[in-house]
Amino acid sequence: MNTNLKRWMIGLGASLAVFAAAAVPVAAEEPTDIDLNGAPSITEDARTPFGVYLWHSDRGTHLRTHGTAEGQVYTAFLRTDGVFVDVDGTRLEPGDRFAVVNGGHGLILQFHTWEGIDGVDFRIRDGESLGLTLLVDGRLLRTDHIFLGRAGRHPATNPFVLKP
Repeated sequence: MNTNLKRWMIGLGASLAVFAAAAVPVAAEEPTDIDLNGAPSITEDARTPFGVYLWHSDRGTHLRTHGTAEGQVYTAFLRTDGVFVDVDGTRLEPGDRFAVVNGGHGLILQFHTWEGIDGVDFRIRDGESLGLTLLVDGRLLRTDHIFLGRAGRHPATNPFVLKP
């Protein structure tokens, strides 16, 4: 295992403990009824609100982070009753990381994002729910900084569950 990846995985140890504690089966949770179809408005412009943007297209599901001039560290824990497949990072810089874990049922990521955009694209095979826990700078991200689908709607809570 390369040294940088090993350090990253060790550094996520405490975060993984939080993830494991929250990793109840997503099928048991009531999914939030928000339409994920179509991309929300996200640009590299400083006027775009910082946060996490999530949407679905015919190419799969897309998660993007947008930061401020000071930069934010986003950590996300995604879980499904299916399997994450076709996972691919986009616009990542050195130090940004993601990994499929738990036999394909989990996806963790950590991006340091400034005014640009970092992201990951994926598909879920044989799954009916997608659970997300989103953090910024080590704290739960406020729901008004989570933008879902074309309308940019916000979930009622964080963590939350969606139908992929």
